[in-house]
Order: sequence, then C-alpha cells, then structure tokens
Amino acid sequence: MAKPVHSMIRVLDEARSLDFYARAFGLEVADHLKFADFALIYLRHPSSPFEVELTVNYDRKAAYELGDGYGHLAAALGPCWPAHDLCLYALDIASGLWSVLYLQPGRDHALLSAQAEYQARILPALADQFRVETSWCAHPRGPAQARPGGRP
Repeated sequence: MAKPVHSMIRVLDEARSLDFYARAFGLEVADHLKFADFALIYLRHPSSPFEVELTVNYDRKAAYELGDGYGHLAAALGPCWPAHDLCLYALDIASGLWSVLYLQPGRDHALLSAQAEYQARILPALADQFRVETSWCAHPRGPAQARPGGRP
C-alpha cells in the first residue's frame, strides 16, 4: 500500500517559514540538509511521522508565484511493488508524463492546468492502483504491511 511520507513546499525565507510552521502547526525540525545551492528542511509534528519538506533555493530572490514553485507529495510503496508489472508500468508512464509536464522552458495556463490534473487526479489514481495491486498478493510482508484484520 502506498503510504504518504511528506509534502514538499518551496519557500523563500527559511527563518520566517520555520517560525510560521512552528506557531501554526507545532511542527519541529526533524532534519536539515544543506547543499551548495539549496537546503531541505523536514518538519514533523511529534504526534505523526508525516513530514513537510521545505525547499529553500539560495539563489531565489523573489517570492514564488502560481506556477513557478511546484512541489510534490512523496509516498512510500509497499515492499512488493517491484514484483508487480502493473506498478512498474505505471511508474514508467508517470515519470515520462512528469518529464513532459515539468521540464518545459515556459509555462502557460494549459500547462499549469495539465500539471494540476497530474497532481490532483493522475497521481492519486496511480497510488490507489498500487494499493489495490499490492494489497492482496501473496508476496511476503513485514509487520507494518500486514493485511487488514491481521491476516498474513
């Protein structure tokens, strides 16, 4: 089953963003990774393993506007997904479609609409298909992947 892991948001002002997420949601820094051109800051509430990933691009000088600050929702798949041809095929299509939608030099309303469709409808449908495909197979599972009702 696909499990949501984190959601990524691009931010301009690291200190201001950390303050906002701490005051508004009680999120604390779980990890802070600094690279030459950017930083990744993972925030987590003590009651949940789900994280918010803040991405800070050091060369960014202006606030993000609609369409130029895309983010993502990350999910971890169950341990048996590579054994399912449908999952591999869907990931191949999703990665190809992502390249078409997000590696374009310019953006217009049609491309933004297509990106929204990808994020809001296509990816959730793929995640649901992964869940269906891997929920009732006979592949071995760890304790965290046990079927509903505790059945192996």
